[in-house]
Amino acid sequence: AGASATMYSVDGLRFAHLYQIAKGFQMCNGNSPGSPKIYVDCNNAWFRGGKSVASVVTLLIRLAVVGFVAVPVCDGTRPIGKQATPMRAAAREKARIESFVLRAKITELQHKLNTQQLDGEERDDIEKELADSNTALKRKETASQNAISDNFVEELREGLALERAHDEQGSAGGSVAEVYLAEYQADPVLVQSVLSKECVLVI
Repeated sequence: AGASATMYSVDGLRFAHLYQIAKGFQMCNGNSPGSPKIYVDCNNAWFRGGKSVASVVTLLIRLAVVGFVAVPVCDGTRPIGKQATPMRAAAREKARIESFVLRAKITELQHKLNTQQLDGEERDDIEKELADSNTALKRKETASQNAISDNFVEELREGLALERAHDEQGSAGGSVAEVYLAEYQADPVLVQSVLSKECVLVI
């Protein structure tokens, strides 16, 4: 469901709070005893986090430290009919082109400031436009590079192994499970894990 279907939201939750909520769900819903499982959509975590494998590894370990068994789930090969990947590629290309146009505009504005006789109001207007253009350029440059690696799953597995994330983390008994590769997208795996009471929470 989209954000518009969310009935309640809570700010300021820490992972320790999530763990207590999960333990409550575990008792009420008849989930398996022991460390509660939390399934994590790692592709989504990459986009919403630091856009790096390291940021996903850190998230998983932090969940394990408070007591979760964190199960990383990654998207598999998408079916031919899936349009998200081509649409993202088109969006990146559009952002790349818009970045080129903005850089040209910034160069022109800077040239005006340096070479033309301008009154105070004209100079203020150009400086404001220049600042706005620089801000827009940063956004477009980020968007043009917003692509997850084709080797993401392998890099995530290597990152977790290097950090010994599959060992017990801290004193609460949590750990990070082996990476689960979905057939297509992670979403159905997460839904099924909740319906079957295999896990308590998903991210």
